[in-house]
Amino acid sequence: MSDQPQTDIIAAFNRVLDARKALLKSKNNWRVLSGLPKTTALDAFAGKNPTMDTLQKLATAAEMTVAEMLEYGDPDWETKAQARAILRQMQPGEITSLTTLLKLRIDRAEGGNDERAATSE
Repeated sequence: MSDQPQTDIIAAFNRVLDARKALLKSKNNWRVLSGLPKTTALDAFAGKNPTMDTLQKLATAAEMTVAEMLEYGDPDWETKAQARAILRQMQPGEITSLTTLLKLRIDRAEGGNDERAATSE
């Protein structure tokens, strides 16, 4: 069974380790920083269904959120991480306005009718 291809979570862990090498140094050091028992960390690094608690401890040790850590396996993780950082700084009203604007742009791109344009004619 060791011939199985790497799962996305394994690739994500490896990318996090590569990106945070100065902080984490190695998987074993990352495990120590997280406070996880050795077997729990080894199972997680092998992609053996880690619990949310395990993921949270590994993410905290890497100085990131669980979502950020898992997105390291996604081709556009940097874009998503930047967008999330911007959204965290926004006020609720700003997020609502941004959501409305994005919906209008999507509707226009899909050829939908903008209600304001239709009522102004």
